[in-house]
Order: sequence, then structure tokens, then C-alpha cells
Amino acid sequence: MRYTVYVEYRNGAINTPAHSGVKEVAYRNFVELVADKDLLLTAAACVIKSSTSEILRFDLRTAQPIPEFKDIQWPRRGARRQVKNGKTVSAFLASNEEDFLKSLGEGSLTHGIRKAVSMLNLLEQEKLKALKERATNATA
Repeated sequence: MRYTVYVEYRNGAINTPAHSGVKEVAYRNFVELVADKDLLLTAAACVIKSSTSEILRFDLRTAQPIPEFKDIQWPRRGARRQVKNGKTVSAFLASNEEDFLKSLGEGSLTHGIRKAVSMLNLLEQEKLKALKERATNATA
């Protein structure tokens, strides 16, 4: 992952950004910039960005402690989650079940599971719809 650290001035301009592929180096660059007393006179914020999003925007106009390395929410490496509020789970499957789900997901077990769950949801909705129709016909 690529990290960029720069200072944003009050007029909207930025200084020459420092780039790094290591978050510890990016943090060290951040601390060095924030410690520069001359910057505090004209700068508005010190920013740490990753290749995907802004990680930290530290306001230099107000007196506050520098965040510790561990307190910054660094992005995790790897693929971004495809599902909002997703959760990693562990499940035991028989080999034929795994093969079926992979074929359903065109080679991806995860996609096969999602597809199977959505198909079951559709079936459940159809059953509920049929039960409601029966109930209205029985009362009529």
C-alpha cells in the first residue's frame, strides 16, 4: 500500500508530499512535519493518505497531542470488503457441498454461498406470498 503525507496550508495549497510504502515511515514523516514550529504559523492540517482513502487529517490550528501510531486507524492490506457490514465466518462443508457452491458461484465459494442465500430468500418470500394469498382466499 502507498502512503502519502503532506501539509495543507490555509489557502488550500499543499507542500511537496512524502510518499512511502511503509506505514511506520509515513508516521515518522507525519511526526516530523507536525513538530516543525514554522509550519504551525501558516499550515491548517497535516494529512496522511493511503492509496484508497484519507487516513488522518490532523488539525494544526488547535493545540492537541500528536496521535500515537497505534491510535491511527491504518487500512488493512488485502481486498476491500464487497459486502457492507460483512463478517468472516468459519463453516464445515462436505466436499460435494463445497463443489456445488463453487459451481454455483462460478468458481468462488463465497459468491456461491451468497447466491444460495439469495435464492433461499427468494423462495422464502414466494412461500410467504402464497400463504398470504391462501389466507385471504380462505377468509373471503
